[in-house]
Amino acid sequence: MNEQWFEEFRGDPDQAVSDLFSGRVGAGSNLRLDVPEILYQAFPPSLTDERAQLDRALFAWLEGMREAYPEQIKRLGFAVYAKRVGDALIALQLLELPQAKQGIRAELDAWLRWLSTLRLAPDRDPALECLRLVTRDQPEAGHTAMWLRLAADPRPEYLTVALAGLQHLPNQDNAKNNQMLMLQALIRHAVKVHYQAGGARTFFNQGFAALRGLFPRGPQHWNRVLGEALDEFLKHTGDQLSKELVDILRKQWLGNAKQSSREPRIVPVSQEEWATLESDILRNTHQSKTLSKRLFQLLDRNHRYAEATGVSHFFVRTLHNLGTPLLERHQLENAEMTRLGVMIERALMWEPTNPYCWMLWADWFRTRGIRGAHEWTLREMLRLFPTDEHALVELARVLIDQGEESWDEAEHWLRQAMKRDPDNEHSRVVMARLLMLRHRATDAEAILANFVQRRPGSQAARQSLDRLRAGLISVTADVFDQVRGNGT
Repeated sequence: MNEQWFEEFRGDPDQAVSDLFSGRVGAGSNLRLDVPEILYQAFPPSLTDERAQLDRALFAWLEGMREAYPEQIKRLGFAVYAKRVGDALIALQLLELPQAKQGIRAELDAWLRWLSTLRLAPDRDPALECLRLVTRDQPEAGHTAMWLRLAADPRPEYLTVALAGLQHLPNQDNAKNNQMLMLQALIRHAVKVHYQAGGARTFFNQGFAALRGLFPRGPQHWNRVLGEALDEFLKHTGDQLSKELVDILRKQWLGNAKQSSREPRIVPVSQEEWATLESDILRNTHQSKTLSKRLFQLLDRNHRYAEATGVSHFFVRTLHNLGTPLLERHQLENAEMTRLGVMIERALMWEPTNPYCWMLWADWFRTRGIRGAHEWTLREMLRLFPTDEHALVELARVLIDQGEESWDEAEHWLRQAMKRDPDNEHSRVVMARLLMLRHRATDAEAILANFVQRRPGSQAARQSLDRLRAGLISVTADVFDQVRGNGT
């Protein structure tokens, strides 16, 4: 984007947007970019105020094009008019501008009536771009019927947008209803694009396989969801092809038998069971093998609940809150460690951006003595969660143990952690240990003394300070280990 246009935008956003879409600016001609890509590159997320101005100006421009439809069509011609409107809607998607999306959603039916006549080709369809825009951040499930109607359109790109709309319907952390609706959409589309049940079944099975990959659940879960989808679909159709397809799918996937209403309801582990095992782990009242067996039983039950409902919270919370103290306080046998590692990988599949899962994985590698994987996991944590103080300190500890050539980097991470959280005891104790190793006892003592003065109840920092003043060469590992894990 040229600087002259940006100056015009800062002075008059409405006129600048109009000039850009009209081609009067000539921006990007050498880059061979369309207007949406130009705007996406010119307005990164850091330009908060400018993006808000662009949000308002784009919406105002679209409303102006809508209100002046006859005049614009006469002046520009149908194809140019449709292309410019479509580009504006694509730009709103790329930039994720909230106010324009909210304004369009508030009168969505009216907007779709205007846009539906502007289709030029599968990739030049303003109405479809408008629907793509509102698939995300749906405040409620009021457009469910619209998405199902869209899926019944034989054009494949319409099914894609309908599935996205159904997937992102609000569900109160229970994705089962969304999955049932998406299966209904597949069935509706299958009978529209195929005139024989065999072809419709093949099409449905391909889509069904893709959905099972998108939502990894067990066969029992998917059989139940498919049964509900088939029942619901039959309520709204009476044609022969639909009935044949439903019969074929029942025989193929459900054995031609409906799910028993007496099937036991799957529920997560009770709070009482969870608390009892936590207490036994912390009090060391049982052998590690017994505790591990009990933990895996709870995890298996909560994982079955996650597969049945799509809610992974109970499985992941149990794994972190009970698996972490079990790993730290007990010596697990090889088979138990292997099984715990499998559970951690499951949790990362369910919640790949959960820092608790990543830190438990790092602790698992540390306990197994796999140093390279331990360091890699911590570095990956800092890539995903750059503000995680616990990961900063744990990586510094690994670097300290690697030797003097890594101490500069370790000190860099520790100073970042100390700056981010002035009340974090962990980072102060580890920094003191590093400074003692670097023969900077005065700096180490100052850090600990200042912290203890501000936080008199910090036992590990006080103990480290006492040992330092007693003339010990370094802050030893046993003191350091007292504060491990107090971050994330």
